[in-house]
Amino acid sequence: MRNLVVVDHRRQVVPAVPSDALLCVDPLSLAPHMATTEGVRSLDQASSSWPAVTWGQHGIKTVRVVSAECVAAAAALCVVTAEGQVVTVAEDGQVEVAGEVAEGIAAAQWSPDQELLALVTPSGLVLLMTASLDPIAETRLGDGAGQEMVALGWGKKETQFHGSEGKAAARVPKSATRPVPDWDDRLPRVTWRGDGELFAVSHLPVASRVRKIVILNRECVIQSVSEDLDALESPLAWKPSGSIIASTQTTATKHEVAFVEKNGLKHGGFVLPFAPGCMEVVELSWSPDSSVLAVWVRPLVDEEVEEVVQLWTCGNYHWYLKREVRFGGRGLGRGGGGGGGQGEEDAKEGKKEDRREEENKENIRGNKTKNKEKQEKQDDIKEKEEIEEKQHQNIISIKWTEEATPPLHTLHILTTTHHHRLTLLHTTHHSQGHSPQDTASVAVVDGQRVLVTPFRQTTIPPPMSAYEVEFPGTVNSVAFCLSDSSADVDVDDSGYLEGCEDVGVGCNSLCVQHGLDKITFLAAAASEDVVEGHGCSVRVTGAAGDGFRVSVRPLGVYGQCEVQWPASVAPRPASARELYHWAWPRKDLLVAVFASDGVCHLVFVEVQETAQAVAKDVVALEDFVVAMATSPTVAALQLASGSLVKLDLATHSLEPWVVDGTEVQLPATLQKLCLCPMEGVASLTPLGLTPRGRLYLGHRQVLANCTSVLLHTHHLLATTSAHTLLAVPLTPQALAGLEEASVGAGVRRVERGARLVCSVAHDTRVVMQMPRGNLEVVSPRPLALHALGRLVAARQYGAALALALRHRVDTNLLYDHQPAHFLAAADHFVRDVADPQRLDVFLAALTEADCTATTYAFHYPSRPAATAGAAAPGKVAAVCEAVRAAMVAVDEGRLLLPILTSLVRSGRMEDALARLGDMRRRAEAGQAFPVGPEEGLRHLLYLADTEELYRVALGTYDLSLALMVAQRSTRDPKEYLPQLNGLAALPEALRRFRIDATLRRFTTALRGVDDAAPHRDEALALVDARGLHALALQLLPAGSQVKAAVCERYGRRLLADNRPAEAAIMLGRAGLHQAALEAYRSAGNWQMSLVMAARLGMAKERVGELCRDLAGELRGQGRHTEAARLYEHHLADEEEAVACLAAAGEWQDALRLTHQYGRPDLLQTHVQPGARQQAAATLADTRDTAAAITRQAARLAAVRAARQRQHAASLALAAEDAPLDSDLYSDTSTVAGLDQSRRTASTTTASTAASSRSHRSSKSRRKLERKKYSTKEGSPQEDLGLVAALHEIYSSLGRRAEATSALCAALVILGHDTEAAELQHAFSDLLQLAEARKAEIWPAAAPQDQEFGPQMTTQGAVDQVMAGAGAGQAEGSWVALRMAQLEPHLRFPPPPVRDAWRLGLLAWQDKGD
Repeated sequence: MRNLVVVDHRRQVVPAVPSDALLCVDPLSLAPHMATTEGVRSLDQASSSWPAVTWGQHGIKTVRVVSAECVAAAAALCVVTAEGQVVTVAEDGQVEVAGEVAEGIAAAQWSPDQELLALVTPSGLVLLMTASLDPIAETRLGDGAGQEMVALGWGKKETQFHGSEGKAAARVPKSATRPVPDWDDRLPRVTWRGDGELFAVSHLPVASRVRKIVILNRECVIQSVSEDLDALESPLAWKPSGSIIASTQTTATKHEVAFVEKNGLKHGGFVLPFAPGCMEVVELSWSPDSSVLAVWVRPLVDEEVEEVVQLWTCGNYHWYLKREVRFGGRGLGRGGGGGGGQGEEDAKEGKKEDRREEENKENIRGNKTKNKEKQEKQDDIKEKEEIEEKQHQNIISIKWTEEATPPLHTLHILTTTHHHRLTLLHTTHHSQGHSPQDTASVAVVDGQRVLVTPFRQTTIPPPMSAYEVEFPGTVNSVAFCLSDSSADVDVDDSGYLEGCEDVGVGCNSLCVQHGLDKITFLAAAASEDVVEGHGCSVRVTGAAGDGFRVSVRPLGVYGQCEVQWPASVAPRPASARELYHWAWPRKDLLVAVFASDGVCHLVFVEVQETAQAVAKDVVALEDFVVAMATSPTVAALQLASGSLVKLDLATHSLEPWVVDGTEVQLPATLQKLCLCPMEGVASLTPLGLTPRGRLYLGHRQVLANCTSVLLHTHHLLATTSAHTLLAVPLTPQALAGLEEASVGAGVRRVERGARLVCSVAHDTRVVMQMPRGNLEVVSPRPLALHALGRLVAARQYGAALALALRHRVDTNLLYDHQPAHFLAAADHFVRDVADPQRLDVFLAALTEADCTATTYAFHYPSRPAATAGAAAPGKVAAVCEAVRAAMVAVDEGRLLLPILTSLVRSGRMEDALARLGDMRRRAEAGQAFPVGPEEGLRHLLYLADTEELYRVALGTYDLSLALMVAQRSTRDPKEYLPQLNGLAALPEALRRFRIDATLRRFTTALRGVDDAAPHRDEALALVDARGLHALALQLLPAGSQVKAAVCERYGRRLLADNRPAEAAIMLGRAGLHQAALEAYRSAGNWQMSLVMAARLGMAKERVGELCRDLAGELRGQGRHTEAARLYEHHLADEEEAVACLAAAGEWQDALRLTHQYGRPDLLQTHVQPGARQQAAATLADTRDTAAAITRQAARLAAVRAARQRQHAASLALAAEDAPLDSDLYSDTSTVAGLDQSRRTASTTTASTAASSRSHRSSKSRRKLERKKYSTKEGSPQEDLGLVAALHEIYSSLGRRAEATSALCAALVILGHDTEAAELQHAFSDLLQLAEARKAEIWPAAAPQDQEFGPQMTTQGAVDQVMAGAGAGQAEGSWVALRMAQLEPHLRFPPPPVRDAWRLGLLAWQDKGD
């Protein structure tokens, strides 16, 4: 839905251009050149590198130049003449005849890559030459016999369906092919496909009057020949993208452009807008990107008809005539659709301008009477001038060039007097109103028609439209009037709202410039009927019409006029169609651009209420305008230099556009420029999109991959090359972070190549066009959220909820947007929504989470961080309570279903069922309800699970309600009827207990149980069966027999579970002291055992026996210290107490008892022998530990050395087999050649790791851990096991140091100094050995220049491992890798043992050594 507009038009006078001149353009400098039969000259006035060359000076004569091409590789101009000469002209003017064909050359064309030159001789010989002009292949075209496509039978005419013509149509003989028309020059044509693999030749075979198109490859081998086509003409152009070959043909009823595939078969085309036989198609030419087809036609009969270059584009399989560039006829001075005037230097043009000024003056004064003779004389003069101009304004040559920015198209046109360079751009013309009255209309130009679709009212896909307006002349430019109103209101996006604009000019009005000077204004019509006037007609097409209901309100012809030029306004264009960059910023003002004498001018045209247009002022600019955007007060102009200029539409003053103190200077011609309003910014800010996808806000780039951009009412819409649609609020902060927003949560994925067309103001709809041409109307989530927020803030809850449901927005946003506001307006919410179904949907969708901090956090960036995450607990209950209270107050009967939903959502399903039960009873009494209990019950069954609802109904103890629920559920009557009947036959208390037990409401079931309860035994059975002992102890009354029974049962159960300590407590509470005593003895609690004995009132002798038995049990368990307490305090046996303390190593307590009880003999019998025995054992253990450290450390060093050698060997082998610096290796690949043990471990353990995570038992995991740290020689993890074993030894040294210190002190007290000193010395040697070996076992990590990670390359890892002095650094890195596989606490040595354990009085032994 895009039009082709002129963004820049440059022209220069070229004197004496012959009719046979050819135009070519340097692909590097883009400088145009002209080749004629006289010579070659440059048309670029600024270029001095190409001097003019005359053929006669070099002995070259020719009657026709066949081809002219600038060859970039040779930096020369290659000219092919009809005499067969191939001439090259260098930049310095040197001329060389590089080749010659004796037969002559009829056609020539360079391949797109300029590597091959295809030549066709008059006799039909095709030659291929290289860029150095060496022939490489040739072939004879012939008559095409043998190259036609072969029909295999199923494509025959006899087998096809002929519709209404019947079977007789299959027997109609094929008519003869129409010959070439008389105006055909009989010369061949050559065209190449865009990739240079194929080329086509259109020629007229010998003795034939039917043209053929022959397709050949780069080896000059014929691939196919076209089928016979009626009156096929000479123009030929292969679409650069390669799909079709364009040519023209004339039939009895139409003149059309025909498309031929590479297999020679016709495949579509389009009809040209003129009758056959009146116009000749001189040339077809595709734009470099294949999007525009230029058709150059000239009149055959009527000499008054202008020559024209038509520009056609295709969309959705329909060909649109987007623009016409006219010359000749009424004169180039009168302008073409983008054409230029003859120049101010022409005296005849000056006479015409003076005459037009006089006519305008007389029209303004209202003088309508003129002298008839004077008028006839002026008409004769005008006719002679136009005929004379026509003779000098013919088109000579056209040429497309590819700009540095691909979306821009440059078309060069050489006429008899001028060289024109037109820069063209595809753009969308849509209404830009900011009020709800804007219909979001899009205008599409198609020849003499403008196709209009108002997307607010309807969506019609192209090539159709809602309605079309046809004009008497070709449409040159269109412009929508900007809206003066920007009412900030909210509109429901129902899709069927019509604009409410009054009759007359408004935001949807359209200005159309068509023909030579005509301007037609389309505005809101008074009726929906077809409007005709001024030679224009409006017809409803896609939006019904022709007897059907019209769903749109089409525009009508408001007025038509020509621009009047007062004498004081100068300079002026030759005609209105020379104007481009049309804009309609206000109802009374039109702005346009034109060029005159190499200077660009702005013209301000006043639009009067009588639909008259009068030029008021012309302002000259310092450079050409390439982009323009307007508002009602200012306009932004981008000049060819890239600078941005601000135009004040009131004063017509110009100044540089300054943003943040910097003049805006953009790097390239913008394909779209608009003025962006931002929240909090008083002035408008220019927003520009370059053809390379860079979006600029002022002078700052805000997005680098933008493909299209559009301003919505409150958002900026943009599509990106990542196939996403962005919708960003119009705030400085949001636009500055547009790059980051392109990957945020508010991004919408779109189809590849999708572009924005328009958006509906104050709505959520955005129209996008896909590459195929079809439309998609989407509602981006940010637009929907913004509209929803505005509706909620305006308390339009009904419209907000409808919008949320339509766009699948979380309805929690109605509350989360403004929670306090919503709760306060709950009554208004219920009244505004009114629909029970929508209220029910809203309540059913409530969640505790705050969607403004989760799902839609991207739309609420200003929300404080404290509100992030879930909302405060109780949100659902609070909303349900507020809305339920409002519904009850509004209409409780009609809103029963949402009331029930609110009860269920707030966790009060019992209340909902109770409400239904009450309604059922009242209904049985004869009361009527708008919504009955049966329907309410069905609603509850929909909201909740059937089983859950039945359980809740049963939990109300209302068996009739439970029966009502069960009858409407899927439960089997054979199940619930016996259950309910059985419950009904029970007493009240027992029935409630049974119901609570069935529903597993054990707390409720046990709360009323006491000694007098009839279901006491059943409750005890329930406690035992469900293990509810702990719960029952909390609920049963204190001191009751039933509680004692529970304690006893609980104690027995704990004993069975091997928990004697807890069982003893319960048995004690039950009064079973003997059982509690036995339980305490089993638990080893001798203190509570004695307490239970006291409670049992045991005799002293039995207590003594009990104490002796307990002491023996404690000694058997190794609890010698506790046994000593029993012997000392309860049995008065100091000898056994001393023996127990000596066994426990409590030497000081043993000495205390011997002296306390006056038993020195115990020193000789128990203390001294025990101390000396313990010293000997400790000494032996110390020596064994030292030997173990030495042995395991040596083994660890040997294992590490062996594994390191294997590691280095594998690295060397990998380096020899595959060079690590190859580009085939990933930069993030792992280091090759890890040690064999690591590979083995990874294959043996990692393969089972996945399954072990979820299926391995705790016992298996412990076994696996033991295997991981195995110290068995040769095991894969031996080095890790040795480190773990050594770490365990080192960790025990501190505890052993304390025990050794206490033992040495006791030996010294007992007089065994030598043994104490020997023990201390041995343990000191052990600590020294451990400290010496520590660095060997846990080496310090060597500093690395670069750590392993995604940033390290494979070669860098190998260099890091193998760099340094041999094995030192490599071993360190390998050991670090192995240590990293250990548990974190095993990777570092335990802290050293402090010297506080050492006895200083034994230091003489160390000094003596």
